[in-house]
Amino acid sequence: MPQSKCPLGFNCATLLSQPGLLPESCPNALNCRSADAQSAAEPIQFTTAQDQLTLTIGQAAELMLRMRGNPQSIEGLGMLDAIAQLHSLLEQIQTRLTTFAQQQVYIAPERCEVHQYNVKRPKATYWYNKLASTEAIFEPAWESHPVKVIHLSRDGDARNRVARAGIERRNQILKARTLLNNAKNLLESAAHLLDELS
Repeated sequence: MPQSKCPLGFNCATLLSQPGLLPESCPNALNCRSADAQSAAEPIQFTTAQDQLTLTIGQAAELMLRMRGNPQSIEGLGMLDAIAQLHSLLEQIQTRLTTFAQQQVYIAPERCEVHQYNVKRPKATYWYNKLASTEAIFEPAWESHPVKVIHLSRDGDARNRVARAGIERRNQILKARTLLNNAKNLLESAAHLLDELS
């Protein structure tokens, strides 16, 4: 009975550049029919339009799918575009950080906050603010050792406004750092996946 399809899935006419070539007339027909009985490592002789090939069944399957399976490239799957976009974003981040650093504005350290407290007097209660740290990390105003607190006076005082702005700047930078660390972890995962490509 005539062979209506190549046992290994090739388009015989394309493989040999012979339009209209039927599988039963293909010079590879005998080898393709016997391929299933061979071990995966045992070579098969193939004739193509260009040359003679010696392939294992696995290599033949790879060739067939590269010819018929709409094979994609790294570029076609958008990997190079994604990498270029990452490079661009990192350059933008570096530029913004450099520009920000040149402004010479106050950035509060970690583990400190601005706190409001009150002082009760016989006739009134007065509210003040202080920049307080969990450790003695601030330069002293008159003490001979680092201190945990810088007094910032009342709400409208410039020291209070600047300190609170410094806290907000620090918080934004720390959030950005967290996102960058998350991105680094994702990139490491992507690199691991690519290491596993075979």
